[in-house]
Amino acid sequence: MLVYLYNVSMNKVLVVGINGFVGKHLARELKANGHGVHGTGLDDSVADDISDLVDTYTQCDLTDSNAVAAIDLSDISAVINLAALATPSQSSIEPALYDRVNVLTHTNLLDRLEELKIRVPVVAVSTGAVYASDQPMPLTESSRLITEGAPYAMSKIRLEQQLVKYRDAGQKIITVRPLNHTGPGQGPGFIVPDMTSKIQNQDELIVGPLNTSRDYTHVDDVVRAYRLLIEQADSLESDVYNICSGVATSRDELIELIEKATGRPKLPVKIDDTIGRPNDPVVLYGSHDLLTAETGWKPEKNLEQTISEYVAWADQQNKQ
Repeated sequence: MLVYLYNVSMNKVLVVGINGFVGKHLARELKANGHGVHGTGLDDSVADDISDLVDTYTQCDLTDSNAVAAIDLSDISAVINLAALATPSQSSIEPALYDRVNVLTHTNLLDRLEELKIRVPVVAVSTGAVYASDQPMPLTESSRLITEGAPYAMSKIRLEQQLVKYRDAGQKIITVRPLNHTGPGQGPGFIVPDMTSKIQNQDELIVGPLNTSRDYTHVDDVVRAYRLLIEQADSLESDVYNICSGVATSRDELIELIEKATGRPKLPVKIDDTIGRPNDPVVLYGSHDLLTAETGWKPEKNLEQTISEYVAWADQQNKQ
């Protein structure tokens, strides 16, 4: 189903997965910076809270090549493909589904671009989870990748492998490897929403034995990186970019920030040895030096601000 919401110029960014957590933030970022937006998604219409930002919406299952063929690509200037199943814990339950969706949503669209001989910058979203954790930090674009691991990460490895043939055919594909990112609108299944819910609704926190440190970036900073990459595509020298804060924040520090934002007093913490994995890396964080050098991007929102914005959004949702 193709719905034209209103007339715009012939210069649009195709955003695949527009109704998702990141897609909504990306729609706002693109529109605020003068880009037209053509969104696709599985829903029958664009989400109400971004309907005034999306010029064209196409309902489409990108794992179906026939449905992809129905997308009007005649006026797009770039593609940012956010389509993915992205909850790592769920991927262990449905590994084949994760592999299928996370690869086909990209390759079917790239096949269509090849068929139409369309050459526009394409941002393909991978993940920082493709990096092996048992190596020096910070992780750079040349750090070693995993050869086995969780189905979610392995689906992204296979996606990156599939992208090679399209680059070889002349497509301008920019692979991004964002590390943990969060902010208003993120749903359950990720550490900040889940930890916030626990702190707001429980009298005791049960955590694993390892006080691990991870890299967190505000989603607004992530989508700004996506925009800069398509705008500066002609001058880019690399095919792969990390998007991250470059700062490792411990679990205990994260808890303190959430407690501060929620206004709850410090909760008692109980250690459960069955939570987490004993071989989890204690510290894991990335480097955005390459992205910064080529685009000028730097994270603008620190983690305290990120948590505060998420908690304010979650509180508002609870009142509705």
